[in-house]
Amino acid sequence: MILHLSTSLPAGLLAVFQFVPGIRRRAIMYHRIAGYTAITLAVVGNVGALMIGDIAFEGDMATSTFVGLVALVTAATFGMAIYNARRQQLDGHRAWILQTWAYLGFIVSLRILQTIMAAISTRWPSASRAIAISCAELRCICLADGNREGGYFAPSAFDAFDDMYPTWKQTETGPSTDAVLVAVGSRLGEDRGQTTAALVSTFAAAGTLALVLHAIVRRDLP
Repeated sequence: MILHLSTSLPAGLLAVFQFVPGIRRRAIMYHRIAGYTAITLAVVGNVGALMIGDIAFEGDMATSTFVGLVALVTAATFGMAIYNARRQQLDGHRAWILQTWAYLGFIVSLRILQTIMAAISTRWPSASRAIAISCAELRCICLADGNREGGYFAPSAFDAFDDMYPTWKQTETGPSTDAVLVAVGSRLGEDRGQTTAALVSTFAAAGTLALVLHAIVRRDLP
């Protein structure tokens, strides 16, 4: 996650200045260096995303496939942008690089669509989903307020957790069933576990929809 964020965010920041007309025309060397740097950072960020693709948002097949699709598509369009730049085909380079950053901009739309879809699944329970979350992760999500005693979570916090998720078991010295999976209903609300499940269950669908929308919008732009 650190690798993904520490490279993707600087890449996005550099990309913003790449589209400033004055920089492209008057600082050509900077434009080239910054461009290669932004592309390198973005590709490394994609590698970081692939590394956590099997665990992020529970790492199910849909999520892993979506992360791989984004990495593959953007790598291909970056390659075409560089190919056109090397051949001095500037119109082609501009078209491909705009296409790439239009794809990568989907992350903003994804968060909006993810929240909307999670709200829909909450409003209409028949469309809700249950997500399997490990006891270890669920404990960190639900007991994230730092309610600890002597290095372990306070017994009162464990009691409340037991009431919410009966599957959870504990021993006198602390949790012993971290690998046990708990079925958590997806529903936005005060329950952190259910809110997490709601966002997890909509991630891949919202991301795919956002990516398609950005591809369509970019195609309609000059």
